[in-house]
Amino acid sequence: MKKCGSVFLIFWLAGGFLWGEEFSSIRILTYNVHNTRGMDHPAMDVPRIARIVRETACTVAALQELDCRTERSQGRDLLAELAEETELVPTFGKAIDFQGGGYGVGILSREKPRQVREIPLPGREEKRMALLAEYEEFFFCSTHWSLNAEDRFQSAEILCRELENLSKPVLLAGDLNAEPNSKEINRLRQIGICVSPLEGTWPADIPQKTIDYIWVFLPEGTLLHVVKSQILNEPAASDHRPVLVEIELKSLAMPSP
Repeated sequence: MKKCGSVFLIFWLAGGFLWGEEFSSIRILTYNVHNTRGMDHPAMDVPRIARIVRETACTVAALQELDCRTERSQGRDLLAELAEETELVPTFGKAIDFQGGGYGVGILSREKPRQVREIPLPGREEKRMALLAEYEEFFFCSTHWSLNAEDRFQSAEILCRELENLSKPVLLAGDLNAEPNSKEINRLRQIGICVSPLEGTWPADIPQKTIDYIWVFLPEGTLLHVVKSQILNEPAASDHRPVLVEIELKSLAMPSP
């Protein structure tokens, strides 16, 4: 995979190429939902998070900080409940065993994934992971990185190696716990394109740090158009603000001889 700018310049100058399929439009959401516990009250509020997700009309959503059948969440499967209320397909990735259940990240999607893989990531305060799902036109990765800078850089290295040679576009979204000028974010920039705003996402009430991102990793010969990129004005439903990006992807095709 390479950044799109140089790839598209080469194709444009070379000539003799045809447009491929029509633009494929994808709406991507990333949201650290804090177990659906808001800034304004400590009780879980699945319907409120579900409403936010539903109103984005997202194609795929990466969610972080999800309990699945833990004691503190009264044995509830929060991702399954969100999926039921949004009418999306749930895919859960357990990072750690916790209080009789699991805690980790999730994906909600319109399409059922063809296959799913869990990628362990370093985290000295708690285990971390990336959840990679394959869909018809792209891969989607939901992740939540460590609070430790060295662990985060290693996570960036691991994911760059994992994503670099995939044949479809890869969308990576999550709470990376890293700011835009960090070493680990610069590592992602070597092969990926950040399409989310570099504006504050945490804490939700008065955002001061940019730590939630959406990235696109493109195979050669793929055109990217960013239609919309925004941080949603949701100051209370979680301690993070949701990030929504709409992109269009299009392949360039060689003409038949």
